[in-house]
Amino acid sequence: MNKKLPIRRLLITGLILAIFLVIFTLINNERVTISLLFASVEIPLALVIILMIFIGVVLGIMVSLPAAYRKNREIRHLKGLLEACEKKKSGSDSIFTSENFIQSPVK
Repeated sequence: MNKKLPIRRLLITGLILAIFLVIFTLINNERVTISLLFASVEIPLALVIILMIFIGVVLGIMVSLPAAYRKNREIRHLKGLLEACEKKKSGSDSIFTSENFIQSPVK
């Protein structure tokens, strides 16, 4: 398999996104006033939209990180249980005895 293909695909996607961003900026070049608590700032509408999208993506990632961490921790725990069961199975016929069966996963 050609390893340059994913890099090319990434470059083409980046180029298309850059062209889209330039066109979007040219279309939305009106200036808008943003009123903050202590001051007012006048900036292009495209910049406001791009900043809000960026902030939304960052907040979405921050909110989803704890759940992803918990899932990864549970996967590691279950893999450990699977390895223990496989080791136990290779040594005896009965896998689930009272001493090696864990009732609940890590939360």
